[in-house]
Amino acid sequence: MLHLKTFGGLSVAIDGIPATGAAQQRKTLGLLALLAVAGQRGLSRDKLIATLWAETDAEHGRGLLNQACYALRRDLHARDLFLGSIQLRLNPAVISSDVESFASAVEENDPGSAVSFYAAPFLDGFYLNGGGEFETWAETERARLASQCRAALEVLSAEATQRGEHRVAADWWRRLLELDPLSSHAALGLMTALDQAGERAEALRYGQAYGELVRSEIGDDPLPELTDWIEQHRHVAGNGVTGNGVAPAARPAPADRFTPAGELAQGPSEPDAATPRRSFAPVRRWGAAIGLAGLAAAGILLSRSRPAPATDPNLLAIAPFDVLDPSLEIWHEGLVDILARDLDGAGPLRTVPQSLGLKRWSGRADRVSAESFGHRTGAGLVVFGSIRKTRDTVSLRATVLDLASKRVEPDLEVKGDTADIGDLADSLGVKILQVLGRDRPIGAVRQVSIGSRSLPALKAFLYGEQFYRRGRWDSALVYYDRAVTQDSTFAIAFKQMGMALSWNPANEHSYLRGEAYTRKAVLLNHGLAPKDSMQIAADSFDIAATDASDPADLIRFSYRWFSTWQDAAHRYPEDPEVWYRLGDALYHSEPPLGGTPAQALEAFDHAITVDPGFAPAYEHTVELAIRLHRPDLARKYAAAYLRLDSTDANALATRLAALLLDSERSHTLEVARVIDSASTRALITAASFGPGGRLGWWADSGEAAIRPLRELITRTGNGAYPSTDSLMYHQFLANALAYRGHMREAYATDRRLILDWKASRFTWSTDPFIRLALLGVIPDSLAASTYARAFEPGSAWPIPPNNVQPRQLRGLPWWQARRDTLSLARFALRAEQEARTQKGAIGKLRGRYLHAAATAYLELARGDSAGALRLFQSIPDTLCIVNICYYEKLIEARLLASQGRARQAGEVLDLWVWRAEGPLYVLGMLDRARIAESLGERQKAINSYQFVVDVWRHADPELEPYVREARAGLVRLAAEGDAQ
Repeated sequence: MLHLKTFGGLSVAIDGIPATGAAQQRKTLGLLALLAVAGQRGLSRDKLIATLWAETDAEHGRGLLNQACYALRRDLHARDLFLGSIQLRLNPAVISSDVESFASAVEENDPGSAVSFYAAPFLDGFYLNGGGEFETWAETERARLASQCRAALEVLSAEATQRGEHRVAADWWRRLLELDPLSSHAALGLMTALDQAGERAEALRYGQAYGELVRSEIGDDPLPELTDWIEQHRHVAGNGVTGNGVAPAARPAPADRFTPAGELAQGPSEPDAATPRRSFAPVRRWGAAIGLAGLAAAGILLSRSRPAPATDPNLLAIAPFDVLDPSLEIWHEGLVDILARDLDGAGPLRTVPQSLGLKRWSGRADRVSAESFGHRTGAGLVVFGSIRKTRDTVSLRATVLDLASKRVEPDLEVKGDTADIGDLADSLGVKILQVLGRDRPIGAVRQVSIGSRSLPALKAFLYGEQFYRRGRWDSALVYYDRAVTQDSTFAIAFKQMGMALSWNPANEHSYLRGEAYTRKAVLLNHGLAPKDSMQIAADSFDIAATDASDPADLIRFSYRWFSTWQDAAHRYPEDPEVWYRLGDALYHSEPPLGGTPAQALEAFDHAITVDPGFAPAYEHTVELAIRLHRPDLARKYAAAYLRLDSTDANALATRLAALLLDSERSHTLEVARVIDSASTRALITAASFGPGGRLGWWADSGEAAIRPLRELITRTGNGAYPSTDSLMYHQFLANALAYRGHMREAYATDRRLILDWKASRFTWSTDPFIRLALLGVIPDSLAASTYARAFEPGSAWPIPPNNVQPRQLRGLPWWQARRDTLSLARFALRAEQEARTQKGAIGKLRGRYLHAAATAYLELARGDSAGALRLFQSIPDTLCIVNICYYEKLIEARLLASQGRARQAGEVLDLWVWRAEGPLYVLGMLDRARIAESLGERQKAINSYQFVVDVWRHADPELEPYVREARAGLVRLAAEGDAQ
């Protein structure tokens, strides 16, 4: 038997003896690791090639993959090592792995076994030369698995506490703190366990050591609960229970703190439930903890006697410069921007992100403040200084402080005309590098610039940055435009111009489309600081994917775009903009690139944690919290965003959403007046689904999201944009009605566009036709004639961008439900033809996907469910980058469940159910509940059944059977709970 070891390295053994040959080569070992983590679902060949041989073309990559598989079969003496053709997977009868055993223990809710398999970090010390894609994947998996191990340890400690085994609980808490040294929850857990074990003095010593670590690492005081615990237990004798009888770790967290996204349950909870208290009760679904935020973890392991860690000797923090002339005030923050960009990436140097530095600085430009600043940011080097002006001459004076050696290099000074302050800043950067290069391998001192030599352009850009970070997109746009007008080679300003326009500010129509500015930035991407260059490079891959005519190029550039943001988050864990962009990629992308709502929210939450004043990071948080069925968390995000006092158009929608989320105010005259006076854009954004929406997915009993949309359809628009198109107003309402189960009213509301899609040029963007057709609301004659338009000769299929699909191309599940094999066969032939003749990469990939899906549906309509399942599973996930794959994934999950493969079915739905549309999402959650119940995942099943009951509480009678089934499931599960 073969066994693959992934925790604490990467190796493979044959009956306990280390294997040789290909089994010791890094690329082939990497292949085994990828497939071991993928489990029985496997990975497509395209994904494996993109991860291991990203530098090669598709044909060469396929050859390398084939050679690697052959070499492993040969040297491991295992002809049947791999299963599958398009989707490769390891044969569990031939090879086992510790990561597979860990995953199984997680799924089986066996935390003791899980932590026994987790011997060390995943692939610790293993790397591939030039393996950027693989390294990104490994970092992500390492963080995810560590997060699951932390969750398991938390369960074990809670169970030990319940049994009264407090010393055992303390050991589990200690091991958890080795994985997450800054976890206040774990720190309180350990202190409580030690106290209950009779070791109060040790608990107090540890609490004080933890507080020092927090102050050193993040420059802030520990949570009030921890401080309170220490103060109370210094004076309270006894068994570790405080004066009010409540164990400290069970106290509720402060009301103004966010629950980290990694702690959010994967399944929905009671929609209007209050935020649960933190407690040590066993967490039944601990395996669902998310580990994306582990990419940003940069802490150290903690022991009881270990002192606070040293600062990073190559991390440089730029303090805001003291400004002694009010006319130069812009340079107080502006010099931080310029110098952070100039010095980042010079040799081993990295700089603290400017937004983080501005947040954590306090005091004057002196050594005492600088030393404190270095400890708060973890930087071993600090630059501080002042700006002075005498007539037309400006002086920049800086001091470099090395915290490790306590060495100070004072009076680095440059002087010149006020008009040349940008050049002076660059010259000061060179002087700083010359000093730091005395004992660091910086090499030749470079002249990296923020990208502009024009003082007016530079000042305008810096003002734009200040407005952008505060969420004032229209003002930011004005200043970025001034910057690029003054300097037509200013790459970063062009990039930010495109970003500001992506927020659709009120003045957007005065400028070109955002893509035009982004393309200009790509052309000018040279001589910039590494972080800026990396962000523009990511945008360049996105553009290259959009422009691709070869499908292989589109897939390759899409993966490079996504992996670049993952790599940026790994390199710049304290940069809020980088984490915001990663979250945005997770949010907007379909799998295999995109993630679940919890993963996207965790990235946004990380950006907010780094800098609570960075407004862009809040954009999707309310919607994502609602998608996770956490209205309490949505209220907190909305309140935090509104405290920034943003004045952009999105703030109006967030304010309306916050009012509707407030159960005490949602039905008052105040809210009615706000709805009546709100702009059409605010009404749409507050209540609709999808990108930019807020409350569309809320399953509240009052159906609050429908109220603003009923007001919306009383308005008229000019039809220039979806947000100003009267017919689209009706479609927005129809989607909300269909989601809440009001199918007949949805049909009547959107009847004009259902009967004539050409009445609006935006119909396809949110078209509810397929949902209403599958649920039998649209007459069969209309559905049949609509879907038959796919067979019309003489012109190619229309291929809109942005993963939007015309309604005539979405008839496959409708035909299959009617066993219309003739239409399915005709569609498969036409799709195959389109895959050959479409000119663009999106059209070719869409044709391939629809041909493969039609072939699978045809097999199912003929009654061969096993053959259909094989065909559905053979469709590469890479095709989903530009296709709507949810319904096919739902069919695949149902077929897996019908064959007794419930665990695989659950894995499919856990990833894909979030991509469903309106009422199809509700049906997907019902399937998820059935599967979870069959697997004994009781809480997940309860949450999913409860969601179906809540969202269709007032649905049409035709949907009542689904609601009755969900209620019956809840009754069964409640009875099982009582029996236990």
